[in-house]
Amino acid sequence: MGQLKVAVIGARGIGKHHAKWYAHIGCDVVAIVGTSEARLMETAKMLHQMFGFDGHTYTDCREMLLKEHPDAVSVCTPHNLHYEHTMLALSYGVHVLCEKPMVWERTLSHDELMRQAHEMVNTAKDKKLLLAVNTQYAAVSERLRELYERVRGSWEEPSTFEMHMEAKVIGRDESGADLWMDLSAHPISVLLRLFPSHELDDGTVETISFGSFIKVRFKLNPTEPKDAHSQVECMIALGRTQTDVRRSIKINDFEVSISGRDDEHGIYRACLSSNGFEIVCEDFMHTSIRKFVEAIVGAGEPLCTAEEGLKNLAWQLRLLHYMIA
Repeated sequence: MGQLKVAVIGARGIGKHHAKWYAHIGCDVVAIVGTSEARLMETAKMLHQMFGFDGHTYTDCREMLLKEHPDAVSVCTPHNLHYEHTMLALSYGVHVLCEKPMVWERTLSHDELMRQAHEMVNTAKDKKLLLAVNTQYAAVSERLRELYERVRGSWEEPSTFEMHMEAKVIGRDESGADLWMDLSAHPISVLLRLFPSHELDDGTVETISFGSFIKVRFKLNPTEPKDAHSQVECMIALGRTQTDVRRSIKINDFEVSISGRDDEHGIYRACLSSNGFEIVCEDFMHTSIRKFVEAIVGAGEPLCTAEEGLKNLAWQLRLLHYMIA
């Protein structure tokens, strides 16, 4: 396969970062899809300034797929459109990286949402196409352990896990459920990577607050008899802010702050810091995009497979069920 042709469906928000990283790793960003000609003009101009974008713009996904024949697309549209746009791209034989959550629509039952997600996964399998989910914080787990060992000397199996995640106020939340479904996929992705054989203990879910700020506690239980981990006490805190965002992870009594900055070459990098120690590494979304592209050409697995995305969504919905009960 030559240079990979990619398109971004919904390139104005998080999609602009998908487009940027595709270009950075050598893909040809052939098109973007948006809601109106006026917004597309603004987005195309912004992307041109970011990385020299000179692709085509469309307001219709089907027309883009017919004319551009991309190898892959990123689906970065509002959550309630993820199912429609993913299924459409798969029907045209295109690999898909879907933004988190895989699916979400307040008016649909949790059973229906899981049915849609399973249909997406099964359709990709049937067509022998790659479907991955952009829960890029899964990439933090390896670096977290590296920093822990640098500071403490050796890794200690976690018995507690806390993650605080804030995002800028963007006006998309109409309920606490919207906030939960938008952000909780990230801490859950870290949990799934750190504790792959653990299972959520539904009977331990305790909602501390739910609304514009969410705080929930729960426990994970080991499922393997020989699992090195014992029960893990977890806490997730999510919120919106108009100022600097707070993102941190605490394992046992070891707290790590997560931030980012440009390096000397102007490339955005992730930064993990604790007790005066710091690790600067590849931006997590950069990792997700790179591994998705590598998986398409047969050079490994995506950062978050469709199956991992399914489990992530199931935990999101199960926790949400108890929070709003």
